[in-house]
Amino acid sequence: MMMPSPWETHGVKPDNIFSSLDKWLPKGYYRSLDSFSIALASQSAFTPPGQQLHSYSRQDDASYLIFKAGLSDRGMKSYLSRLQPLLLWFIEAASYIDEEDDKWMFYLVYRHVREAGLPRYSLVAFASVYLFYCYPDRQRPRVSQLLVLPHYQRRGHGAELLQEICSDLCSDPSTHDITVEDPSETFVRLRDFVDCRNALRLPTFQPPTIHGPFQGVISAAATDTLKLHKTQARRVYEILRLRATDRSDPAQYRDYRLAVKNRLNAPHQRELQEHGRLSRLLDPAELALTHPLPSSSSQEEHLTKLHGAYYQLETEYRAVIERLAAS
Repeated sequence: MMMPSPWETHGVKPDNIFSSLDKWLPKGYYRSLDSFSIALASQSAFTPPGQQLHSYSRQDDASYLIFKAGLSDRGMKSYLSRLQPLLLWFIEAASYIDEEDDKWMFYLVYRHVREAGLPRYSLVAFASVYLFYCYPDRQRPRVSQLLVLPHYQRRGHGAELLQEICSDLCSDPSTHDITVEDPSETFVRLRDFVDCRNALRLPTFQPPTIHGPFQGVISAAATDTLKLHKTQARRVYEILRLRATDRSDPAQYRDYRLAVKNRLNAPHQRELQEHGRLSRLLDPAELALTHPLPSSSSQEEHLTKLHGAYYQLETEYRAVIERLAAS
């Protein structure tokens, strides 16, 4: 008895996938491997749009080049139309950008080799940055999306790319600070590593200064030199202070924990202060409805959550410190 072929459809027609792809892919895309191969063989040599900023190497025969390009650079709009679909396949909730908005800037990493005497570029990673206006005459760049293609991941290319973005933007005197749009957990870890590595080059982030309060010279160095937003600047300070803290010294380790917990607890303290202020303006019944004082049981729950939040944060910080040590 013959078994039915696994390719038999039993009368079920395949879905028309092209009707779905048409919404996302640029017009005129190739629908078969043969037509794509023929078109690829007839293409002239590719030259990356924009200007080269940096090069580095890995343990292979290739060099890796980082380019910067805007939508006004020759060939960038056409190239972007082929890049953007990659975001949909690899980044959750990704969306296309407005190709007519000249505030977008792109940073691209290519693997560069020579074959038969001709240069060949293979895309490794790319990132998009939007240049927001910052009053009165500055800009606030925001990293929107950063993608390292899967077969190049875990080789340090993301760190190289983000480092070059930071270096380039920090060298621009019009940059106020560098922010990130809705970062994933993976990107948060990458950003922490790059920002902390940059901060370690400054004497301000070394002992004994790093054991002092965040406000003052440490805050100024993070915002003025590294162009970090104040939230990220505080996070970098806490990571590097933990790195410099002797956890076998009870007093030094306690001082560190209290500093971090006070920062985590600040919103709760502001809530209590607001309750005290409103208690002088509202009658007890109205106050209880609009701004009730936390009960003793909820206060105990708050302290438990505070301890948990601290130790979760320390775990994240120690992972960054381990990567810094390995690098």
